[in-house]
Parts: sequence; C-alpha cells; structure tokens
Amino acid sequence: MILDSLAALPPERSHFVRLEDLRASPSGVKQLYEFLSLDFHENQFATFARPHNVNRPEDRLLDDKQRDQFDAVAGDMLDLLGYGARAEYVVNY
Repeated sequence: MILDSLAALPPERSHFVRLEDLRASPSGVKQLYEFLSLDFHENQFATFARPHNVNRPEDRLLDDKQRDQFDAVAGDMLDLLGYGARAEYVVNY
C-alpha cells in the first residue's frame, strides 16, 4: 500500500532512505538534507552515526528457523526494497 501511494507522487516529492545508509557515510545524510532543502554541514553526520538513545547496543540475530519464518513473511518485500542480498544487520557502534 505504501509503495503504491509513493508511486503516485511525482519523483521529486519522494526520497527513499535506509537507516543503515544514513549512518554509513555523510553522503547519505547530505542527500537527505538536500531533499528536505536543509543546509548540510559535515559535523551533522555524527548525529546519525550513533544513536544517542542507545546505552548498550545488543545484537539478537535470528536463528535458522526464525530466518526461514521471516523470509516467508517478508522475503518478497525485502527483495523489492534491495535488502534480499544483504547480510543481516549487525549492531556495531
């Protein structure tokens, strides 16, 4: 439903952002700021590189059974959004 609604918008009115891309490099943050018509300064990237509300990050990766269940429910959408070939996200702050 969300993708259908976004498809109805002119391309210049939407911007796809992955959280992990925002924390990976300043360029992702800069693109977001440009889309929002905000001035970007390099020091703003640090805000995205590590969440300020995380005291002790913990990873709880899925086991094989959980991964199969998750793929059965969300696999097609993960592929559509470009996540299908990516390794499972690992917290590394």
